[in-house]
Amino acid sequence: MPISLNPGFALLAAALIALIAPAGLRAALAVAASIAAGALALTPDFGAHDVFRQVGLTVVPLRLDAAAQVFGIAIAGAGVVLGLATSHRRDAFEDAALLAHLGGAMTAIYGGDLVTFVVGAEVSILAGAALVLCGRTPGARAAAGRFVTWHALAGALFVVGVGLVWAQTNDVKFDRIDARTPGGLCLLLAMLIRAGGPLAHVWIKDAAPRAGVIGFAALGPITTTLALYALIRMFVGEPALATIGAVAAVWGVVFAAAASQPRVMLSYGLIAQTGLLVMALGVGAPLVLAGVSAAAFTGLFTAVLGGLLVGWATRPGADDPAAPPVWGAAPATTALAVLAAAAAVAAPGLATFASASLLQDAFARQASDWMLVVFVLASAGVAAAAGVRAPLTAYFGARRVRGAAPSFAFVLACAIAAFVLISVGAAPDWLFALVPPSPIMFAPYDWDHVATRLQLAAGALVVLALASVLAQRAARRAAGAQGGGLRDVDWLYRTIGPRLMAAAAAAVAAAFTAWVVMMTAVSAAAGRLAAVAAARLDRPAAPGGRRAGVLVAFGACGLMLLCAMTMS
Repeated sequence: MPISLNPGFALLAAALIALIAPAGLRAALAVAASIAAGALALTPDFGAHDVFRQVGLTVVPLRLDAAAQVFGIAIAGAGVVLGLATSHRRDAFEDAALLAHLGGAMTAIYGGDLVTFVVGAEVSILAGAALVLCGRTPGARAAAGRFVTWHALAGALFVVGVGLVWAQTNDVKFDRIDARTPGGLCLLLAMLIRAGGPLAHVWIKDAAPRAGVIGFAALGPITTTLALYALIRMFVGEPALATIGAVAAVWGVVFAAAASQPRVMLSYGLIAQTGLLVMALGVGAPLVLAGVSAAAFTGLFTAVLGGLLVGWATRPGADDPAAPPVWGAAPATTALAVLAAAAAVAAPGLATFASASLLQDAFARQASDWMLVVFVLASAGVAAAAGVRAPLTAYFGARRVRGAAPSFAFVLACAIAAFVLISVGAAPDWLFALVPPSPIMFAPYDWDHVATRLQLAAGALVVLALASVLAQRAARRAAGAQGGGLRDVDWLYRTIGPRLMAAAAAAVAAAFTAWVVMMTAVSAAAGRLAAVAAARLDRPAAPGGRRAGVLVAFGACGLMLLCAMTMS
């Protein structure tokens, strides 16, 4: 049976080797596996390779086209950066989990059928849960359990959706699916959970901040990027995505502005950024699709760079009041943090400027007015609230860090991510030629685009500075027990939910106790009445006893006769 060499297989094989490889070789193994995966993605011709049938299903282990290529290259590049950044650690389990997380995502992206996609996606999710556990922070175990619960729900919906689609069409192609069918609806809900849609978004801000430095940089960006790819494949142009994405974007901006912890700021910023791209997919026009693909590519590198820098500066156990501030202890990473903030604002000269200009131009041409307004305000809000505040708070805030400065390999990894952002920003034509649905001609560096981005950046910094102050005051009044003092919807099932369940259990226990007491009293009264009746029947000579006995005898005979007639 032929099996095509899916690029994700290289990372999955490396994950197994990392469990037994010496500590000094694991970073090199991760980088080499990521480079190999990227090379495999560029070697074959476009199209499906080695299609075969298994248990009645058409399995396509490798299907290469423009959409798969741009997302696969982005994940391979992120794998190089993350793999290089792991060289300062000695945790084989986390290294293997990172490679499996990347490998599962790449396997799903290059799969040409729903079965291959769901297998790769589930491998990536299980490895993501391991990344949360490897954080070894307070609450990491419980957060990993909630992460698995959310994604188990998504996985169950996806499996049910695949079964319904197969039953309806007798095929499991990983292509456009009607969301109005039962199977399509299940698949859509599953991907919205993994993309951090409204209500389900809490898994990002719950699990990612509790992971380690590498897990924080990899977990949310890789998972949401995979979900965006699936939405592009199956549901691009679905009108409901516009409203759902708009709600997620606004929700993320508000909570990113109110958050006080840098990790939580970045997590909500990722929710808002993903919501904007989901909203764009609801438009469904070719130019918007190209903008989403370009923004996903540049956004992945920006999120990984910001996650590594903020994750290092806020790692547990590094606080020391006697130590120098973070910017004094690590000037090189501080400079990279400033560049990451500039990338989040989509400053001219960086890759995010090119992709944001393309997406904004597509919205202006093909989206409705309200969507354009939401896109402009939310993109400015997430840039200032999360992209700027998170790295600057981590490096220029009151926090002081002890211990050695970041390793050379860690700084080099961040510098590589920064180089990608700068190089793509300087020459974005190759990215525009790569994104689907076809090569596009777009010139981001004209005066209109540059002036628009500068105005948005300036306005965002002023407006969000005021909004952050007001939102943080409101957040302190409604402070919860987790999430940087913020109460999100998970507060309902993590605090109110257990209280309601405890109250319901107490009510049921009280009702059961009352029922037992009542039945005991009724049984005792019935027993006493039966004893009195038996005593009277045992004395037929007593006044009235003879008549009672005769009545009981006649009643018993009548009952027996009625039963006999009924049975006949």
